[in-house]
Amino acid sequence: MPDRLARWISVLFDSSILSLPVFCAFGWLAAGTAGLAWAGFVLLIVTGIPLAYLMLGKGLGWVSDLEMTQRSERPRFILISLSSDLLALTVLCLFHGPPLLRVMALTYLCLGATMFTISSFWKISLHMVGVSGFATALVFVFGAPALIAFLSLPLVAWARWHRRKHTIPQLITGALAGGIITALVFGFSGQFIQEIQVKHTLLVVTAHPDDESFPMGGTLAEYAAEGARVVLVSATRGEAGLPGIGAAETARIREAELRAAARTLGVAWVEFLDYVDGRLSQADPQEVIDRLTGLLEEERPDAVITFGRDGISGHPDHVAVHQLVTQAFERAHLPARLFYLVPSEATQQGCGIPPSKETDSGPAAAIDIGAYRVTKVRAMQCHASQKPPYPGNPEEEAEKLACHEHFVLARPRVGLGDLTDIFE
Repeated sequence: MPDRLARWISVLFDSSILSLPVFCAFGWLAAGTAGLAWAGFVLLIVTGIPLAYLMLGKGLGWVSDLEMTQRSERPRFILISLSSDLLALTVLCLFHGPPLLRVMALTYLCLGATMFTISSFWKISLHMVGVSGFATALVFVFGAPALIAFLSLPLVAWARWHRRKHTIPQLITGALAGGIITALVFGFSGQFIQEIQVKHTLLVVTAHPDDESFPMGGTLAEYAAEGARVVLVSATRGEAGLPGIGAAETARIREAELRAAARTLGVAWVEFLDYVDGRLSQADPQEVIDRLTGLLEEERPDAVITFGRDGISGHPDHVAVHQLVTQAFERAHLPARLFYLVPSEATQQGCGIPPSKETDSGPAAAIDIGAYRVTKVRAMQCHASQKPPYPGNPEEEAEKLACHEHFVLARPRVGLGDLTDIFE
């Protein structure tokens, strides 16, 4: 009985098994359904490739058993794992994968490098490295309640010792190495895992690059700084926004500007729907609504911001965004708030659109952005191709900006009074 129990514990607490629930949980926490897809992709690389090597090696005689009892067999396996980890991290960074998964891939890489170094002269427990590393990561993400995960360490240590796979010093060293290295990586990568502290999610849907900064950049910066996950969706890449320059080059320039502004504002995720600038109203409305509904269901935001029925400026793309987002919001049936941007002093300064008495009805929300005006100016200046109205020193230009950005609560239609916060 003890032999069978020790064998099952060894199987269940193998890193390739433990990685499945941990990566999936982190992926879901970071980006919902999209995060799960990223987690599956990362798992295919960081565990699938090494496991394929083990299975092939067992069949061809490269390794004596799947647990690689012989220390001399481990360096090649760890080198394969290192290459897989580096590949996963590279893809995650190049294609803007969820930051939390990037931190996990970096942790795998650092653990692999350490194990490769140690295995060249001594054998330590990879099981203990994995269990301790995952337990430490869970504590960083979920806080003190996750400390219970460390209770598995004595269990795994007993199983590996009972099966005569490792000595007690090898088990202790593995546990210490896994915990310390993971703690160091997560500790130094804190700025990349903001999603573990998310209080709310704010989804902002605009028509073009710069729509997020000029009229409402202060609001996005404020909520991002307060811990909200801000997701920005642009219906187009603004390819019609630079006369005399080809559409493809304009789209490249304006996408880069938008991403720079998003980083400045603290936006967690940027999504382009890739419709043609100036022709959004000609797109298949059902297709656009389906895509927007999918994004709403995936992100499950607490609040959504888009244009009012006048599109602020009357631009056909803006008006189309208003109509399409409103219909998608009603279809999604989320327990969320839908806000429309209202013409105000802020829109006059950013877009040249003066305040208007003819706005959508509903409780008004005046968001105090006084502390984030400098950030707003810097985001506006990222859109250099659009000749931002405040091109000077950000600290000086910020003094000229209005201290409030204005919205109106369109959904739900409830008898609330005026608001000062989008979420409360």
